[in-house]
Amino acid sequence: MKILTSFLFLILLGKNVGPENCQDLKNGKFQLLSGDGTVHIINRTEKTQSEKIIESGLVSVFDILWSNNCEYKLFNRRVMEGTDRFPDMKIDTLYCKIIDINGAFHTTETSITESDITVKAKLKRIE
Repeated sequence: MKILTSFLFLILLGKNVGPENCQDLKNGKFQLLSGDGTVHIINRTEKTQSEKIIESGLVSVFDILWSNNCEYKLFNRRVMEGTDRFPDMKIDTLYCKIIDINGAFHTTETSITESDITVKAKLKRIE
């Protein structure tokens, strides 16, 4: 019986991403440290996601549409504050998938239709 209980515990421990867990990430405030060392503060609600890059003061807002509890797309980007570093960039939609949840952290995988590049980011819940 101890072996069976231990086995079930390990299975549950390894199951980090599930619809019930992703549901908790639809709203909140998160911090992302990007590869270039900049800090991004992300505020996510059911309908929008705002992103502030601390070093530059750039604030962008996206509309968000959840396709399921762990996948969403960001579109209709608007720069609200600061100077856009890439004003001519014509990225229409970012496709995001939550691929791992570990305590206060979750990892997303983001891609765009115009490119075959996929970027992983680790976010920490701060509120």
